[in-house]
Amino acid sequence: PSHETLVGKSVARLDPGQSVTVDRLGIQNAGGRVNDSSVGFLAITLDDLAIPAIIPVNLTINDLTVDEGTGIGPGTARVQVSLSTPSQRPVSVNYQALPDSALAGDDFLAVAGSLTFAPGDVAKFIHVPIVRDSIAETNETFRVQLSGPVNAGISRGEAIVTIRDDDKARISKIGRAHV
Repeated sequence: PSHETLVGKSVARLDPGQSVTVDRLGIQNAGGRVNDSSVGFLAITLDDLAIPAIIPVNLTINDLTVDEGTGIGPGTARVQVSLSTPSQRPVSVNYQALPDSALAGDDFLAVAGSLTFAPGDVAKFIHVPIVRDSIAETNETFRVQLSGPVNAGISRGEAIVTIRDDDKARISKIGRAHV
C-alpha cells in the first residue's frame, strides 16, 4: 500500500477496491499554527458515485397438467418456480402442496420445503409425487403455494396442478336378463 501526505485542500481519487485510512489530522488554525492532533475534521465528498439500478426480483410459480399414469411407484409433477430476473444475492422461498379436489395421500403426496436460488439462477423445480392408479375418475387438482421469500417478492404465489386421469372407463357386458 502506498502512503501519501495530503496538505491543504487536497483531493485524492480512489479506484474501485481502494480505501483510505486516516491516522492523524493536522489542523491549521487562522494564525497559521498547526495543531497536529489525532482529533480533527475530515470531509469526504462522494463525486461521480455510481449506484447500480435496483431491479426488483420476483418469484413466479407456473400451473401444470400431468398424467396420472399407472404402474409401480409414484409419478412426479415438476412444478417450475422462476425468478423474473437473475439476482446477485441468493433467493429462497418456502413451498407447500395442498389438496383441492385431489386428496393428499390418495392422489398426490403432500410435500413442503424450501428452494434456494444461487446468484444467477432463474428457475428451480418442486417435485410432487403423484399416486398412480388404474381407477377411472375425473381430473383432479391440488395447489402448490409459495411463502416467506428472502431477497425477492412474489408476483404469482400459487400454482394449480391438474392430475389428468388417463384410465379408461370399463364397461362390463351384461347378458339379457329374463324375468
